[in-house]
Amino acid sequence: MKLKIKRIYPNNTLASHILGATDIDGKGIAGVEKKFDSQLQVGKDVTLSIHGGIQHITRTLLLDQIKKFEAEGGAGIIMNAKNGELFSVVSLPDYNANNYNSILNENLFNKATKGIYELGSTLKLITAAIAFESKLINENDVFDVSKPLKVSSRIINDFHPLNYAINIPEVIVHSSNIGSAKIAEKFGSSTQLKYLRSLGLLNMLSLEIPELGKPQVLIDKKVLSTMTISYGHGISITPMHLASATATIVNSGVKVNPTLIKGKTEKKNEVIISKETSIKMKSIMRLVVSNKNGTAKKAEASGYLIGGKTGTAEKINPSGGYYKKENIVAFTGAFPMNDPQFIITIMIDNPKGQKFSFGYRTAGWVVAPIVKQLVTRVAPILGVKPQLESSSKFSNNLLDFKIRGKNHGANL
Repeated sequence: MKLKIKRIYPNNTLASHILGATDIDGKGIAGVEKKFDSQLQVGKDVTLSIHGGIQHITRTLLLDQIKKFEAEGGAGIIMNAKNGELFSVVSLPDYNANNYNSILNENLFNKATKGIYELGSTLKLITAAIAFESKLINENDVFDVSKPLKVSSRIINDFHPLNYAINIPEVIVHSSNIGSAKIAEKFGSSTQLKYLRSLGLLNMLSLEIPELGKPQVLIDKKVLSTMTISYGHGISITPMHLASATATIVNSGVKVNPTLIKGKTEKKNEVIISKETSIKMKSIMRLVVSNKNGTAKKAEASGYLIGGKTGTAEKINPSGGYYKKENIVAFTGAFPMNDPQFIITIMIDNPKGQKFSFGYRTAGWVVAPIVKQLVTRVAPILGVKPQLESSSKFSNNLLDFKIRGKNHGANL
């Protein structure tokens, strides 16, 4: 009698896009099952960095928010900011690999690692980092954002217009498209592409699953393209790409490559940006959450010193152009910002405005609140304790940029 072995997934949908599935003959056909099939077939172990509890919490909170805003799906990632080990990678809708043959194709699609999206203003973090690294602009230089910016046939506007000139920290905190575009014009297309490439945003990641997406970037070196890429339009990347770039920015500029394998060691420390630029970026990211004018203020969780950036972008229409009433909303950031240990990146696909959100479907309303909930839930598991923001450790590690309010009314 021949012994037949069948793979069982006792946690059903948990981490389904990462674990993958096997066919009727036990051969890996998706996820880790496919990537490491030759090892698993001969009984070798593969130890993943995914934490079951953190994966469950991420999935539960993300699913609740997707339902609350009647969205089409989303992705959630929590990662070690130092070595890239992934504690949770969620893509919704997901599937139960025990019933693989009856799963809808849309459920099989991994939004976290394969889906590419224009992630909007989250890319302003990269624009600011490039600006500081170029040495052409410093944190005190100001940019007039009081009027819409006309470039070729395009008019660049701000969601919340300001009537005064603002500096780089204020561009990020207020999320000014006009300011970001003017900053990018200063350093130009070649410098922009150089850093996008070095941050890994032009190529497929080397993550240990086969379901990986390749970024799409409009590389025509025109001024308009350079400007729109600066605030996340004309560049489509996966949420995992964004998490990786965020980690590099806060990890003293040392490149962080995401990994699903526990204990995997990097062969080299590749420095992408300077430690000085990293400190400036961490300081600004903290203000996006802690400042009353910050677009991610709803992500604030007392004592955990969260920092990051929101992004809201019109969803791309595969037939051309954009859906005017459909958004991709995202957040990427880290905590605690005085010594970032963990990255959190969230994306939600096409949320609908609700009464409780006053009709808003922006990242500040949709994604920021889930960041607060997630950090509050997972921080104790990760060994992160709340701390006072006024502590000497905090003030020594971050810079105190002054952010003016929306109605400051300074003379130009």
